[in-house]
Amino acid sequence: MRNFILNEALGAYKSAKGMAWVSTAVSFTLILIFGASLYLSLTIFGILQTERRNVEIDVYLKEDLPREMKEKLYSTIQGLAGVKDIDIVTKEEALKIFKNRYSEYSDVVSVFQDIPLPESFVIHLKPTWKNPELMEHLVKEISVLPGVDEVYAGTGWIARLSKISAFFITVSIVLLISLFLAISYVIYQTIRLIINSRRELIEILDLVGATKSTIEIPYLINGTLYGFVGGLFAAIVLKLSLVLVGTLLSYHLPDHWFIYPLLVLIGLVIGLIGSYLSFEEILP
Repeated sequence: MRNFILNEALGAYKSAKGMAWVSTAVSFTLILIFGASLYLSLTIFGILQTERRNVEIDVYLKEDLPREMKEKLYSTIQGLAGVKDIDIVTKEEALKIFKNRYSEYSDVVSVFQDIPLPESFVIHLKPTWKNPELMEHLVKEISVLPGVDEVYAGTGWIARLSKISAFFITVSIVLLISLFLAISYVIYQTIRLIINSRRELIEILDLVGATKSTIEIPYLINGTLYGFVGGLFAAIVLKLSLVLVGTLLSYHLPDHWFIYPLLVLIGLVIGLIGSYLSFEEILP
C-alpha cells in the first residue's frame, strides 16, 4: 500500500510537471511576500511597545520659580490621574544629561556650559495611560498649571508609529487572505489537471474495490507538497535576506523566529485544502 501511494504520487507529479512548478513558484512568491510583511509588522509593533514602555512627559518649569510653588506644583501633578511617579531634574542634572546625550559634539556642547538649562519634572505614567489620546489630555491639564513653562510628551511620534503599525498589520491580514485564495486556486487547478489526466487509472482502481481514501491520498500528498515546499523555500529565503540586510547595514535585526515555521505551516495547510477541494469536486 505504501509503495502504491508513493508511486502514484510520483506519477501524478510527472503527469503535470509544468503546473507543479507553477504551483510551487506561486506558493513560494506569495508566502515570501506575506512573510516579509509580517516581519515588518512585528518589528514595528515591537518598536511601538518599547516606545510606549519608555514614554514619559517632560515638564519644564519657569525660571526662578519659588520653592513653595515647586512643591505645590509637584503635589498637584502627582495627584493627577495617570501619573505614576515624578523625577525632579535640577539645572545641574539637566546639563549633565545634555552633555551625555550629545557627547560626540563636545565642542558644540561646551558653548552651553554657561547657559542655564531649565529645571524640570519627568513624569512617569501608569501603563494604561501610555497612549497618545490620554497623554494629550494630561499634557493639556499640566500646561495650564501655574509655574509651568513648557510641556513635552512626544505623542506625535507614538501616534505616527501606531498608524504605521496598524497599516502593516492590515496589509498582512489582507495578504494572508489573498495568498490563501490564490495558492488554493492554483493548487486546486493543478490537482484537477492531474486527476483528469489519470482518470482512467482512478476508474480502474475504483472498479477493483480501492477505497476512496486509497485513491485520494497520493493527490493530497501531491498538492500538500506544492504548498509545503513553497513555504519552506519562502522561510529560507526570508531568513537569508534578513541576515544579508543586517550584515550590509551592520545592524542586528530582530529575529522573530516563529515566522519561519509559521510560513511552512501556512504553505502545508493551504496545499492540503486546495488539493482536497479539487478531489472532492471531481470525484465526490
